[in-house]
Amino acid sequence: MNYRQQVTIRCAVTFAAALLAFAGEKRPPAAETNTYILGPGDIVTLQSMDCEDISGKPVRIDQEGFLSLPLVGRVLAGGLTTTGLEESVVSSLRKFMRNPAVTVSITQFGSQPISVLGAVGAPGTYQLQGPKTISEVLALASGLAPDAGDTLRLVRKAQFGPILVAGAHEDAEGTSSAELRIQSILDSTVNIAIRPFDLISVAKSKSIFVVGEVQKPGQVVLGSKPGISVLEAVSMAQGFQKTAAPKKARILRVRPDSGEREDIAVNLDKILESKEPNVMLRPDDILFVPNNVPKNMALRGLEAAIQMGTGVVIWRQAR
Repeated sequence: MNYRQQVTIRCAVTFAAALLAFAGEKRPPAAETNTYILGPGDIVTLQSMDCEDISGKPVRIDQEGFLSLPLVGRVLAGGLTTTGLEESVVSSLRKFMRNPAVTVSITQFGSQPISVLGAVGAPGTYQLQGPKTISEVLALASGLAPDAGDTLRLVRKAQFGPILVAGAHEDAEGTSSAELRIQSILDSTVNIAIRPFDLISVAKSKSIFVVGEVQKPGQVVLGSKPGISVLEAVSMAQGFQKTAAPKKARILRVRPDSGEREDIAVNLDKILESKEPNVMLRPDDILFVPNNVPKNMALRGLEAAIQMGTGVVIWRQAR
């Protein structure tokens, strides 16, 4: 066996071993990597039967967009697709060998982060792995949370151009932002292509709280509703407990002028009997249904119920 045959066999063995080593890894679909633009932070793996020094070894693209490879030195990768990088490396290898062949695969994405915050199932930072629309990105973040509101905000860096949707605007530095109706995204009326470093923030829905002597005290998410009636709120709380005193119910409401809470008496018994009008609750209102205990104990129960229902003491009886 001559030297050329030995080299050919060794390269074939090296290539086969590399394929086996990476066969079990989860890889993005070829259609995605063919259009994905490489950048700093991405890790790629090259395979070449003609040059074992560069074959099968994951390499990170540096902050200037270059790969440092044995034999060929620094090769520009940022701004190229995997196909473009293959052609660039092959061009460099032609200085040392005839008809080299190279394939490039993306081992780890790291150059195109996006942030999804607010009322989603799994807020955090994600990597774009090929073209993605805003609905696909929301799916990556495990969809909308139960307390999601009806709008989201999209912010985009100037270098990636404006957001092409009605109502978008740019600041003095070219940063583009837009507020989008979530329903228009869900029904595909609006489905914007997401760019690297985009920030998506899903607003939380406004809520009211029902606390005290009801079957299921807690938060009631309003969704797209501007408010609900006290009877709707009681119904969502699954009605009164046996110890409830609905005629002594109260609404605690923030005054927009001072920020302080006002205490509004409401007789739920008379409302149920249609002897008084059904009162509408506004966002952030607290409906408190006391029980039949002396007044001082009821006040302490009110504070405890609010604290349990909202996580903080947001109302305190004046002394």
